[in-house]
Amino acid sequence: MPEPPKLATALLRSAAANEPALVGDLLERFQAGQSPLWYWRQVLAVVGRTVSFGVRSSFWWSAAAITAAVLVLDLPYLFTLPSRSMRVNGF
Repeated sequence: MPEPPKLATALLRSAAANEPALVGDLLERFQAGQSPLWYWRQVLAVVGRTVSFGVRSSFWWSAAAITAAVLVLDLPYLFTLPSRSMRVNGF
């Protein structure tokens, strides 16, 4: 029986930890004769799906965190006046 690529299997088990049936089905199909390229393509599709679900579900939290970080990092610059050397033509 052929062994699936170890790295791909580790990625699959990590990305689909809550879906053991999916992991089992892909392993069975590989052992039934699918190529390693096919297996990698399926694993990357599962990883991509998992990442996209994670990004979509946390989109608002991510947007809020980025906004807060930008405000905190730019806050000192909002309250300082430009130095004399930066002023050009009365601006």
